[in-house]
Amino acid sequence: MILISVKKISRLVLYHIVTFSLYLISSAAVSAEVAEDRFILNGNITLNSISELQSRIKDDKPLHAIEFRESRGSNSSATIILESLSEIIVSQNLKTYARGRCASSCAEAFLMGERKTLLPSNSEMPTHLMIHAAYSGRNGEVIYGDSERSFKKIVARSGGKIQLPLLEKVFETKSPNGGIFIFRDPFTTIYGKYNILFCKGDEKFAPRTCEPIKDLTLQSLGISIEN
Repeated sequence: MILISVKKISRLVLYHIVTFSLYLISSAAVSAEVAEDRFILNGNITLNSISELQSRIKDDKPLHAIEFRESRGSNSSATIILESLSEIIVSQNLKTYARGRCASSCAEAFLMGERKTLLPSNSEMPTHLMIHAAYSGRNGEVIYGDSERSFKKIVARSGGKIQLPLLEKVFETKSPNGGIFIFRDPFTTIYGKYNILFCKGDEKFAPRTCEPIKDLTLQSLGISIEN
């Protein structure tokens, strides 16, 4: 039997989290389903995902929430997808849930929820949000305008619990692998265990060195957890 220390497991987990972001998206299939009054979106978010959600709403059946499961965001058309999804969430007053990884446009859409809840992961990947700036698919440059518009919507939707300076911290890194990480369960770093971290994107060789944002909690950001 091989015994692996908790610290080593933490390093391996955050290594994968920081390394694989929106721009390292796999070709995993995307599917959606409805469980009772909840629309469950598995995998990356596509224009087809939006169409399925819109069709579900037109069916005029009770729909109170969206649950994101293991989503790295959107492969393409990210701006259009995020705007459309955010509009639906706000107009329908939908609650949002996340299980496993919820990165990029997934994280931003999640934060638009009427009530935001992180659920236990179904895999080895811990439940977390990963927020980064919008990047150009052509030259890899940060698109400040799109990022700022989205961030201001998140601030407004949170009732001011999520502040703009927190979200703008993502501009301190020019890597899509870096950004704000919000964990459901405290993550072990060299500074202690924390829920909210800032990673520059170059921590793949020492991921536990990500900077904790010590003065914030899930509760202060208006995010709940459920089992």
